[in-house]
Amino acid sequence: MKRVKATLAVVALLVLPACSNPPPRMVEPTAANDMIFSSYAAADRLVQTPQGGLDRTKPVLVTSLVSINRLERSSGLGRLIAEQISSRLVSSGYTVAELKLRNSILIEEGKGEFILSRDVREISRSRGAQAVIAGTYAVGADSVYVNVRLIRASDSKILSAYDYALRMDDNILYLVGARFRDIR
Repeated sequence: MKRVKATLAVVALLVLPACSNPPPRMVEPTAANDMIFSSYAAADRLVQTPQGGLDRTKPVLVTSLVSINRLERSSGLGRLIAEQISSRLVSSGYTVAELKLRNSILIEEGKGEFILSRDVREISRSRGAQAVIAGTYAVGADSVYVNVRLIRASDSKILSAYDYALRMDDNILYLVGARFRDIR
């Protein structure tokens, strides 16, 4: 009898974790991966909206973040943050539509996918998306300030938003296209 109980306990310990869907492990922040950590945290915060949860089976669109000063322009930074947010959502079990395979959203080589100045409802409807993640960034003297928003596709209502800053370093300078700018 003790053997049966012990065997059942071991089976339960092995099976129960497989039944749950724990969130992916958060990358620890370091100077080298601060941007990844921040993008993952942004994705996690956006989907923890009190405005009504997202259906993990319906697509979410993630667009390139754009310069706050020029909404028609992005950079390696804006495109990479969008990619990292997409990765985090997918690893957390959300359905994310890949925009780079589509033609109806403005996709310009070297610039990214833009949606902030377009009809969110129409683009989302054509993709069957429930929501869109869009955002902006602004380059400061020693930081880049980032704002991301989760926008409901049906009525363009902002469901959640998250703001953060990235420390300026050589990688960030390179990604925003200002690699030779002396800010120190």
